[in-house]
Amino acid sequence: MTSLIYKGADFRAYKNRFNSEEDYFHFEIIKGRKIVQLLKQHTALDGKSILDVGCGYGGIIAALLERNHGNKKHIRGIDINKKLISFCKKRFPNQNFLVADAQNIPLQDSSVDVALLADVIEHVNNPRFCLREIHRVLKNGGIAYINFPPYYGPWGGHLKPPLIPPVPYIHYFPERLVRSYIRRRKKNWTPMMIHLNSSATKGFNLNKMTILRIEKLIKNNRFDIIYKKTELAMPWRLPAIKIVAQILQRFLPPLKEVFSGTCSLLVRKK
Repeated sequence: MTSLIYKGADFRAYKNRFNSEEDYFHFEIIKGRKIVQLLKQHTALDGKSILDVGCGYGGIIAALLERNHGNKKHIRGIDINKKLISFCKKRFPNQNFLVADAQNIPLQDSSVDVALLADVIEHVNNPRFCLREIHRVLKNGGIAYINFPPYYGPWGGHLKPPLIPPVPYIHYFPERLVRSYIRRRKKNWTPMMIHLNSSATKGFNLNKMTILRIEKLIKNNRFDIIYKKTELAMPWRLPAIKIVAQILQRFLPPLKEVFSGTCSLLVRKK
């Protein structure tokens, strides 16, 4: 099964992603290849219309294009950030990129075969509206990929190295305390860290998405879950305590929200 855990050279790219725009783009390509690999296990991509929602620097679209997946004329990206869309348009002059909100997608009904929401659903103001829009633009039987870090996991507040020293569950603490801690650490941030995290610092703009909540939203928006995988976060992946976390999750399923670093789903429009 495809894993979103980064190892070796991929992990180095993950660590260095905030060094520059090119570094972040390179990391997105690595993430995109993993997503493409997962999608290919469940659906054919050749000739398909694909929409990347919250496309960032376009790395996932680059991963699709490098392997000639999808219909190039109908591989699109949207993002609410004008600077990111400008970057994408310069790098991919022949692709269609739009500044748009995931809760108001400027596409016709039933016009997309595959929609991608990689690290997006936890950021939107109203995830129900977002999934309703995804359902609207997908063709019957169309597939959506959704990935997010469960909010109550160690890094669910989106504060992890290299932004700050590793302090798992820091987002559990009072907002005032966390903001004060971040202010002291921001002196060492690169321009990329500031650009990508200033508005999301500590995740105060997050909607606190959980595994249970996303499953309810998916069901209520007329999707079937065809694939679901959660992966342990550090420090719970350390060999000495991994087995303990796995046993506890088995007997106390709600603890999956606390131990998980990522939840990935594929859903099909009914």
